[in-house]
Amino acid sequence: MTLLPEIEAALLDAVARDHAARDGRSVERLRRLVRLRARALALVAAMLVLTGSATAALMLAGERSAPLSGVVPAGQVPGSALVAGARYDIQIAPSIWAGQIGWCGAIGTGPRSSPLDSGIASCDATAPTATDPLFGIAPGFVGRGLAYVLTGPSVAAVRIPGFGTVLTRADARLPYGFRAAVFNLRGPTALARTVALNRSGQVISGRSGLPVEPTRSWFAGQPSVAGACSLSARRDSPIELGSGTVVTSLRPARSIIGRAFLPCVEVDVGLPAAGGTGSDFQAAVLLDAADPGALPAPLPGMEPVARHPGVFDRSTGDPAPIMSLGASAERIGRAWLVVTGGRTLSQRLTVMNGLRVGPVRRHPHVVAQREAGRRSTTQGAPR
Repeated sequence: MTLLPEIEAALLDAVARDHAARDGRSVERLRRLVRLRARALALVAAMLVLTGSATAALMLAGERSAPLSGVVPAGQVPGSALVAGARYDIQIAPSIWAGQIGWCGAIGTGPRSSPLDSGIASCDATAPTATDPLFGIAPGFVGRGLAYVLTGPSVAAVRIPGFGTVLTRADARLPYGFRAAVFNLRGPTALARTVALNRSGQVISGRSGLPVEPTRSWFAGQPSVAGACSLSARRDSPIELGSGTVVTSLRPARSIIGRAFLPCVEVDVGLPAAGGTGSDFQAAVLLDAADPGALPAPLPGMEPVARHPGVFDRSTGDPAPIMSLGASAERIGRAWLVVTGGRTLSQRLTVMNGLRVGPVRRHPHVVAQREAGRRSTTQGAPR
C-alpha cells in the first residue's frame, strides 16, 4: 500500500509529459502552417508582380529602337543624303538662335558622320517638360526612311501614327537621362502626331509649354539693339559684326526637364582675313534657361582644347546647319560664349578673342524671384 502514492505520482507525471508533447506538436504544426501561408502569400505577390510586369510589357510591346550610330538600312528615299549601307550618327546640340530654348538634332552620314554631308537637321525642337516630353523629331516632314524621336526620361515608348510603337533607349551621349527612338519609316507618316507612352503604357499628355522670350533684331550696317545681353568687337579686332538678334527681357523656364540653354544674343561675324568659303561665323551668348542668373551646365559633346584653359571645341560637326563646320565655346562669367562656323579651330579662337561679352541685364522681377527662392531654400535648410 505504501507504493501507491509513488505510482500515482509517476502516472500523473507521465500524463503531464504526454500533454506537453501534444502541445509542442500543436505549436509546431501552427508554426509550420504560418510558414506555409507566408510562403503562399509571397508566391501570390510574386505572381502579381510578374503579371503586372507582363501586362506592362504587353502594353509596351513594339519595335526596338535602333542605336544612335549604325548602318543606314535599306528603304531610303532615292537621291537623298541617306544611302543604304553608309554609316549614320545622330547628334544633338543646344540651339544658338536668340530666344529659342531648345535643341538641334541631325542624322549625320559620311566618313566622319558630319551633318554637313546629310543636310537632315533641325533646330526646331524645344526643351522637354514633364507633360510635353517629346522634343526632337526628325525628319520633320512626312516621308520614309531613317528617322528618330528624342524624349525625356519618363518616356518608355512612342506611338507613331501609321507605323506602330517603338521602345525608347538610353545613350551616354544624351544628357540628363534623355532617351531616343530610332526607326526606319516604311511609308508616309505623320511624325508630328507621335504620342509619348510611360512605362505602364499610358499616354503622357498635356502642354506645359515654355515662355516666349521677346527678341529684337537688326541688320548689318545698322546699330545693334540694346537687350538683356550684348556682344561687341574689341578694339583692333580683325572681326566684323553683322546682323543680330537679342532677347529684350529674360523669362525663366522653370518647367524644363534636366538643363537647357537660353541664347540671349546671336550675331553674324565675319573674318575678312580668313577669306574664301567658311569665313563667316555666328557667335552667341548662352545662359541657363531655368535660371538666367545661374551657372549654365556644361555643353554636351564638346571636348577641352589643349593649351587653351576653359575653351571647348567640337570640330567634327554639330547637328545644326549653322554648326555644321564646328563649334567652340568658352565660359564667360555665368554664360557661355559660343562661336560656330569657320574651317578651323584657329579661326574660331580668333573670333572668340575678338569678341567682348557685355553684362547680363536681368529684369528686376526676375532678380526678385531668384532672391526669394534663395531665401526660401536657406530658411528651410537644417541648421
